[in-house]
Amino acid sequence: MSMEASTGVSPFARTCHAAHLLGRVCNHVNEHSTSSDVEFHFQEASSISRALQALVAMLHNESRQAGQKSHLYFGARGLAYAALNTLYDVHSCIEQDEIESIGGNRGLRLDLQQLAIDGYKQVIAYIAAFGAELEQYAASGQLNKVPPLVCFGLYTAAGTFAWCARENGAEEHLRTLDDLRRALEVLSKKWEVAGMCAQSTSWREGC
Repeated sequence: MSMEASTGVSPFARTCHAAHLLGRVCNHVNEHSTSSDVEFHFQEASSISRALQALVAMLHNESRQAGQKSHLYFGARGLAYAALNTLYDVHSCIEQDEIESIGGNRGLRLDLQQLAIDGYKQVIAYIAAFGAELEQYAASGQLNKVPPLVCFGLYTAAGTFAWCARENGAEEHLRTLDDLRRALEVLSKKWEVAGMCAQSTSWREGC
């Protein structure tokens, strides 16, 4: 965590880095902050977001540089996207009365909520592109090199696009949902959990 962003490390080390940050997200979202420590809780969320965004930027760059070995970064990318998705999901959907009741710096809370909303839009776009990349890679006969760590991010992003389609009826969101479901179905040939995600009834009900 203390290394410079330009420090070159192995794909496995990047996966460990992503897993560590996902662990921090899980701890963060399961904490029940009080009025005495809520500002620290908000600041921690912003700090984790910055660390994850920096990691994602490095992973995108290193994946491009890896060329035909880009699959070695699939696990790290899957974990990093899942961590961002989880963090932003929690902080983007806070009602006004909850903002008032929890106490602390109201402006900080609203700033964090806007950060989460903007970040959520960005990360689901990343995941949509990632799904297309995974589908193409699997179609080339290399499905055995795709780790199960990618499934959660694809599933949660698909759920978000299903919700968006229900809210605004946008054909674009429905197409992206179908793309993500197709990617999960392709992955289900190796990972059964991907098929369970692709057949989720909640998406059908949502749309």
